[in-house]
Amino acid sequence: MAQIFNVLGPFFSAVVDLTLDYRGNTLSSEWHNQVDRTQWRKLLGSFRNVETLCVHDGLVKELSHCLALDGEPPLEIIPELKTLVCPVGSRDHKTFAAFVHDREVAGLPINLIEDVFPAGEFLYRFYTLAGVEPVS
Repeated sequence: MAQIFNVLGPFFSAVVDLTLDYRGNTLSSEWHNQVDRTQWRKLLGSFRNVETLCVHDGLVKELSHCLALDGEPPLEIIPELKTLVCPVGSRDHKTFAAFVHDREVAGLPINLIEDVFPAGEFLYRFYTLAGVEPVS
């Protein structure tokens, strides 16, 4: 994992729109037990310029725990975030309420949008200087 971050880290910092998709049949339940808050924060910390973050329903629980600031500065994770797109019902369940509130208090408001995310049905694009490249 460290080698991947070392090589791809510079590319991650250029990303402005990030979608975290989830395909339940590709990840074991052990994976969920092994990935902790620190690993999520390290991963998200690589995306310093993300302005829009879309989160699939299968990752909401892990991500909402990761984004809880616990007294940390709000700029520590995804400092440029302006829009958080989460699954329908997340606002009612107040899943990201603490994170959104902490960002607002710090003067970094986030627009929380609810949407439906069908796993694996996104068209992924990688924006480069040469143009837009689809990713499969």
